[in-house]
Amino acid sequence: MLATIRLRDQRGFSLIELIIVVAVIAILAAIMIPNFLSQRQRAADARAMDAIANVRKGLGMFAADTGNYPTGTNWAAVRTAVAPYIALPATEADAGLSAFSYTATGTPPTSYTICATPAGGTGQRVRGTPDNQALVATCP
Repeated sequence: MLATIRLRDQRGFSLIELIIVVAVIAILAAIMIPNFLSQRQRAADARAMDAIANVRKGLGMFAADTGNYPTGTNWAAVRTAVAPYIALPATEADAGLSAFSYTATGTPPTSYTICATPAGGTGQRVRGTPDNQALVATCP
C-alpha cells in the first residue's frame, strides 16, 4: 500500500505529454524557419536596391555637373567618379552586392545601365538606368 501511495505522490510529465510538446514545437519551427529565410533574402534584395539607388543619385549629380555620365565598367570606376557627390562603400561587397557592372552608352556617354547581383538575395538581379531601377531576372 505504501508503494502505491508513493507512486501517486510523484510529480512530473508523462512521455505522451512530452511528445506532444515536442511535436508542437516542431510544427511551429517548420512554419517559422521558411518565413525567416525568405525575409533574409528580401532584406538582401532591398539592400542591393538601396545601393543602386545611391549610385544612380551620384551619377545623376555627376551628369548635372558635367553634362554626361562617367565612363568605366566596374564599381571602383563609378565610385571614383561620383566621390565628390556621394559616398559609396569601398567595394561592391561592402554595398551588399556579389557582382556589379556599369555600361555607359554614347559619345560622350548620355545614358548608362547598371547590373548588380544582391549578395544572399533571391537570385534576381538589380538593373538601373537613368530612368528607373528594378529587380529583373536578367541583365544585358
